[in-house]
Amino acid sequence: MDIVIRALKLLGIEAIVNERNDILIGNKKVSGNAYYIKGSKNVHHGTLLVDSDLLKLSKSLELTKTKILRVKVFNPYYQKVINLTSVNPKLTVEDVFRVIELVFKETFGEADLEKDDPLKYRTLGFDALLDKYKSWDWVFGESPKF
Repeated sequence: MDIVIRALKLLGIEAIVNERNDILIGNKKVSGNAYYIKGSKNVHHGTLLVDSDLLKLSKSLELTKTKILRVKVFNPYYQKVINLTSVNPKLTVEDVFRVIELVFKETFGEADLEKDDPLKYRTLGFDALLDKYKSWDWVFGESPKF
């Protein structure tokens, strides 16, 4: 998280990390992360809203009454979101990638980072994985009991 915070600062954006490891600008969320451990495998992923369509994002996250009944845990940490371009309108995804790469290399030494094209995974069984991870059993059936 420190790398992203430092990169944002270089881009003129003051951000903080909250107790849930979300990155906030003011009281609005610009990044979220998730981490999953199963046996010896670790998976981490995160988001960084640069210039997203927030209306589409909002609509995709709306819970219908049916969905609410299926959700096991209500998330009390819901926060409004913001794009980085709301703070710096000239910012591009390329700018953000370049500065994160710079800070990463300053921190860990020279590295050959590259952007990944998720479409290339379709030939590697991605569609089967997509079907698995969007299934009701995975999304709702794997939740821990509270």
